Amino acid sequence: VILVGLGSTILYIMWMRNKTIDKNNLWDYQQIVTMLKDEPLPAVVVDLKILRQNILLYKNIAEQYGKTIRIATKSIRVPDIINIALEIGGDVFQGVMCFSVKEAEFLNREYGIDDILVAYPTIDRSDILIVWEMINDGCKIVIMVDSSDQVCLISEIVEEMQQIHNSGTKMNLCIDYDMSYKPFNLHLGARRSPLHNLENIQNLINIILALDHTLNLQGIMGYEAQIAGLT
Repeated sequence: VILVGLGSTILYIMWMRNKTIDKNNLWDYQQIVTMLKDEPLPAVVVDLKILRQNILLYKNIAEQYGKTIRIATKSIRVPDIINIALEIGGDVFQGVMCFSVKEAEFLNREYGIDDILVAYPTIDRSDILIVWEMINDGCKIVIMVDSSDQVCLISEIVEEMQQIHNSGTKMNLCIDYDMSYKPFNLHLGARRSPLHNLENIQNLINIILALDHTLNLQGIMGYEAQIAGLT
């Protein structure tokens, strides 16, 4: 799965590279001022035609390589635009990755987005309960984990809810793996996970599998921030 934000200037430039620019269709400053005159600020102005071209460009690239795309909502802060991308992207666009459980709940409740990966781990009991309810309501939501203590806490809460509601609903988990680069005792990249090697990952996988009455392991995520920050 490729994680993307569709507001990419680079892709716009790629699309324009072989295009003839029609200067009559370019917005000028006065046009934008007029459009936003009665709108509350801050606001964003989006050319839906160019947005569609960007979405289709991503879609075509992903299809060529047999990949799917999950939209990173930190790059697109307008839920209506996210839904436009999901609609145009079809089967190639596989839901969203968001920042927190509260954001996931909002996108699901208010905008019907029902395939969600929460990017950062949580040990907040209220978050776990929200996710458990969302799964029961049919949302495909996966939360991030990076420690045995967190995994065991989630399992305890889920087991409690299973007993209260006489339910077999399980929590869907994704392991967050540290992909930073460490040459010559230096650290390049984000410090987003304490899992630094295959042994760490295998140990956590074993714990999750031993708790399979409450937990489902869905995958492993690694983010090479040191590369993303340079490209």
